[in-house]
Amino acid sequence: VPEKKIFQEEEKNMKKIGYFFKKGRKKRRKRTFKPGGLFHYQIKADSSFIFTFLLLISSAALADVPINIFKTTNLYAKFLDHSKIKSIITDNLELSEDLHYKVNVKVMYEKSGKPDYLIVYILSNETYFYETIRIDIDGDYNVDSIKEKYKETKADYSQGTVDIYASCPNDSIEMVFATSETGIPTAVNGVKAIAQTARNAGYSVQTLLGSSENRSAILNWLACDNLIFFGRIGHGSTSGIMVSNGTLSYTDFQNMSSNALNDKVLYFNSCQVHNSPLQPSVVSAGVQKYIGGIDNLSIGPSEEVFKCVADNAIAQHESLTSSLASCEASEYPYIGAHGISGNGSDYVGDGGSSGDCSAPTMNVTDISSSSISVSWNNAGANSYKVYYLKSGGSSW
Repeated sequence: VPEKKIFQEEEKNMKKIGYFFKKGRKKRRKRTFKPGGLFHYQIKADSSFIFTFLLLISSAALADVPINIFKTTNLYAKFLDHSKIKSIITDNLELSEDLHYKVNVKVMYEKSGKPDYLIVYILSNETYFYETIRIDIDGDYNVDSIKEKYKETKADYSQGTVDIYASCPNDSIEMVFATSETGIPTAVNGVKAIAQTARNAGYSVQTLLGSSENRSAILNWLACDNLIFFGRIGHGSTSGIMVSNGTLSYTDFQNMSSNALNDKVLYFNSCQVHNSPLQPSVVSAGVQKYIGGIDNLSIGPSEEVFKCVADNAIAQHESLTSSLASCEASEYPYIGAHGISGNGSDYVGDGGSSGDCSAPTMNVTDISSSSISVSWNNAGANSYKVYYLKSGGSSW
């Protein structure tokens, strides 16, 4: 508990504000602004103090944070002035390269075709968390209001997106591992390492990197009958995960049938995704087991937990619950940052609703120093996996 408290206090100090509103919002200027932990001043209304404060801010601390405007199917999007949208962000939010990895923007339109408001996703540079802000604008790109900690509505998710009729790309694939954050080395290396662990264990694996990790791709892979594990590393929140072309939200899982995710393990290495509304939405779709961040997951240590779980649960065929507990204890600064839920089997590949198949009768013959023969009767299942451990070995 003391370790967790210390870690959370450090995280809280690193993330205090990170941005503040510039125009006409003096009460915001009383809040603490601490870019990168380099200095810690209290901003006040006094103009001379603000001027001195701004002089002290290094160009490195306030370097340009990348701003990405999501593409949309809206017909009016081709008339959008991208430069004015980016100016709205830079003129109204103070961003620090030390604290912020990237800003994604979704533009919402009026029926007349004019931009109505912006949904702004600010991605952390320290954790896999994104914060959502709504900026209301008029037809001339003037800012009317700014709403912090905005909770998106179903209408927000539906505008500018296409309904996905999921279709499995390749039913021979058993595990998929993904990240859209190719600019974060630990995310890419984590996905590649986990994928190799699964291949070494005998599974057929697909990786999705960069733009390949998008909303339609994930929904299509989750539709595969033979898929038993989907894992990803990237930013998230209580409402969904950030992918290359927008968000995969809790509404996408609410639209699934109650058995859509049967026999599948989902691992989202993302912040706060093991909370409502996303967590109960995933579970209601029949997921075997669902693992994700309860708290904000730090970039770096969280990938080590995921790699450890993959080694234990996929390669060694240990239980997911015990693997997560032991890996979090050994690889993360404190215990309790991750959560696991779901009513299915606690073992990867065992599924959660295999029906009334009986256990097969198995015979082992022709034993020698280098080989054995194994045979069994078909007891109702379509296929079986046999795990074996060589004498003196450590891997099944």
